[in-house]
Amino acid sequence: MASHVILTIFVHVFAAFSLIFCPLILSLGWLLPVEWCFWIAVTLLSASVSALWMYRLQQPNDSQLEAFFGDSWPNRAVCHRGAAGDAPENTLVAFREARKNGATFVEFDVALTKDKAPVIFHDDTVDRTTDATGALKDLTLDEVLKLNAAAKDPLRDKFPHASIPTLEEATVECLGLGMNIFFDVKDWSTEMVNALTALFQRHTELYQKGMVCSFFPMLSYKIRRQDPAILTALTTCTTTVQYGFGCDVTGPIWKRYPCILADYLLVWCQSAWLWILCGNAATLLDKKIVTEGTVDYWAQRGIKTVVWTVNDNTEKEYFHKCLKCGIITDNVKSS
Repeated sequence: MASHVILTIFVHVFAAFSLIFCPLILSLGWLLPVEWCFWIAVTLLSASVSALWMYRLQQPNDSQLEAFFGDSWPNRAVCHRGAAGDAPENTLVAFREARKNGATFVEFDVALTKDKAPVIFHDDTVDRTTDATGALKDLTLDEVLKLNAAAKDPLRDKFPHASIPTLEEATVECLGLGMNIFFDVKDWSTEMVNALTALFQRHTELYQKGMVCSFFPMLSYKIRRQDPAILTALTTCTTTVQYGFGCDVTGPIWKRYPCILADYLLVWCQSAWLWILCGNAATLLDKKIVTEGTVDYWAQRGIKTVVWTVNDNTEKEYFHKCLKCGIITDNVKSS
């Protein structure tokens, strides 16, 4: 195992050197000798590795990880948005329904309103799930609390009304139900970081029962710089940049291809060095990119693998029993 890790480090270092050296040759090769470009690349790489080592954050200790995941992990499913297949997503009724169905882990999304209040909501707009339209960031907290988050849910006959909860309400509810929480955060602003660290300091049991996860490495780093005791995880997807810039298969090539390249670079950064910088406890991976080798790679680094979003029963059994990793699912009953 140790030799495999060392070999992987050499591969990542070589890849990093290539990412520095090749652009130097292409941009300055006509002006500078190859030897100069080589030593400039070596200097820049050495400086980068030194900075990474200097500013890295320590991973949490084993006892804190054991307290969060427990003895039953990875055979416990994480209910996605409060098990969105069983009740209106990201609502208190969804969390209660998930607990009634046996869930002990819950994941929900945290976003900010116009007046910087943290609420539990997934989309950029309220169109898909509520009885209103418009961007969440353009609505105040008072306006958001008046919306019906069950208005367009397939189970609205069973659950005709559900409000969008605040971060405080959702946390208190889930802790009261005895569930550990994955906070999926959609914003890495200072306001969000302050809101989350203050939440953990108000509810100190979250240091053993809460984990902050995000697609944004800067959020994870800022959170743990401010409070190193908070558990964090990086969420990985092959379309993060494409989604952020509104690129899809129908978009213009000049826009789509750079975003695809940036996504591959981001995925490499997350596996090569961002986990060292942020000191993460877990990685949340899109099921399409998870293999036995992926799970082994992270296990060798002391990092738990959680796979999203897994709803098929055969896939659930495969990830649980064969790959020994946790899953996030919309349907807790069948997990």
